[in-house]
Amino acid sequence: MECLRLVVSERSVSKAADKLGISQPSMSNVIGRLRRVTGDPLIIRRPNGMEPTAFAAALVDTGGAFLDRLRELATRHETFDPSTSSRIFVLHAVDYVMATVLPRLMKRVRKEAPDVSIIFGPLDLRTIRQSLEEGTADFAITPTGSVPDTFYGTALPPMKMVCIASATYPPVRDHLDLEEFAAAPHAALTFGDSHSPYLIERLTDDLLSGEGLSRFKAVQVASVLALPAIVAESDLIAVIPADLAERAARTYPIKIFPLPLDRTAPQHMIVWHSRSTSDPGSQWLRNIVRNLQNDAAKDSKSDQP
Repeated sequence: MECLRLVVSERSVSKAADKLGISQPSMSNVIGRLRRVTGDPLIIRRPNGMEPTAFAAALVDTGGAFLDRLRELATRHETFDPSTSSRIFVLHAVDYVMATVLPRLMKRVRKEAPDVSIIFGPLDLRTIRQSLEEGTADFAITPTGSVPDTFYGTALPPMKMVCIASATYPPVRDHLDLEEFAAAPHAALTFGDSHSPYLIERLTDDLLSGEGLSRFKAVQVASVLALPAIVAESDLIAVIPADLAERAARTYPIKIFPLPLDRTAPQHMIVWHSRSTSDPGSQWLRNIVRNLQNDAAKDSKSDQP
């Protein structure tokens, strides 16, 4: 059933075989046996790929739900010992979440689970739903509201953001007022192939618009890690997570300003498929991420005057 579900979703026998790590002839043999058992062709070749019959589509819907439930029941009897596990976890997150969460996460994982490996990939909202449904990703950290509510999720505390500028930036005070912030040229973050603005950039633009202001984005990049280097060598300013700014200030000649805007902290959540709800390994890693973010939020509040 899993083979049929992958062939239907990929519309290709070879791609489905690659995802399962088997040869194309082996996948074709499985589909052939299913055809003989069901008496239905199941998959029909079209110019744009393989197309399921109505029977195959119904079979995938009902059989897929059964398989998910079976996996969920099976995981209730599994145990997970991080100290001895060699499991590989796959997570997805937007760039600036990855840059802030991953360093603390790996410090904790290396201490508790030295043989566990984590693949931390970029978040693509066009494909993350399929990745979660097919089990090729354990969970994702996404902007709140960006993934359908058919998935399970838990909210993370807002992320503290700050403004960074070159150490030689003209203002000598320890803060920027709203007019200075809006008038300065900005380096900003974009998301994916569409080059749409990140959540923090949209929040910033909306809040400035509410004050009757706007800003000029001199450069837009897809990686938050590039912003401190760009800012250090130019007259641009940028908005990045506070803990990333503090680390960057130890490497680049930049200074950090509080944001002259209210309510610019972006909200994110951990999102996973129902099959992972009772998975003890996934639970362990989700709890670490949540606890680390909660601790970071408490530290951020304690640093405020």
